[in-house]
Amino acid sequence: MLSIGIFVRFSEYFGRFWFAAEPIFGIVMTLVFLGILRNEALYAYPKLINTIVTAVLAGAISCCIAWGAVDGIFYAWENHSIAARKNIIASYAKDEKARSKGLEMIAEDLEDSHVSILNDDQKSSIQNMIIANLSNTTVKERVSWKDDLVTIFLDIGLNLGACLVIIFPLILLRNVIALPNLVDVAVIVACGLMFLIGVWIETRRSWRLKLRKGTLYAVLGLIITLLTWFLGG
Repeated sequence: MLSIGIFVRFSEYFGRFWFAAEPIFGIVMTLVFLGILRNEALYAYPKLINTIVTAVLAGAISCCIAWGAVDGIFYAWENHSIAARKNIIASYAKDEKARSKGLEMIAEDLEDSHVSILNDDQKSSIQNMIIANLSNTTVKERVSWKDDLVTIFLDIGLNLGACLVIIFPLILLRNVIALPNLVDVAVIVACGLMFLIGVWIETRRSWRLKLRKGTLYAVLGLIITLLTWFLGG
């Protein structure tokens, strides 16, 4: 139960959807690289196969790390932008001359919520309540550097973790099972991982709905594999 609680706590850094999307990026990236190993021309150079496989796996790992780092930095940047916007609105709320600007910004933010279904009078009432409360705030919104680091390293971990799960059979069994079969095993692992992500992202309690969402995600993984195969594998 503790591990589940930690997992849910970390998912709050991105939101449930993007927390699930990050490992999917890692899966897609890895499948693209593994598509290279489906090229039959590679097997004309048996002495170079191990070198090629190592280069492909290293490329997949490196790209997942790089993507996770860049994406994590953008998430952290977005968090700082949101905090800065909140502070600007709060400063407008304290200035009678600029309060109308604050109301406009609050209206923009509320349009992305269920408040958008209310009529104009109800919206205006909520906006005025928010601006009134903000005018009395003294604490500025801040994002700590610790949260920035957690966001960046969590993003790297999600992308890299998905990659490592998929390529693990190729690392462990490279000298035991034929390479084309290992690539097939990696694809099965990727589809299984997509299935688990789909089950997790479905918030409704019905297992039928969870299994359906998981199956859809697994099929998506298969489509990605076929696409990479036809485009260059």
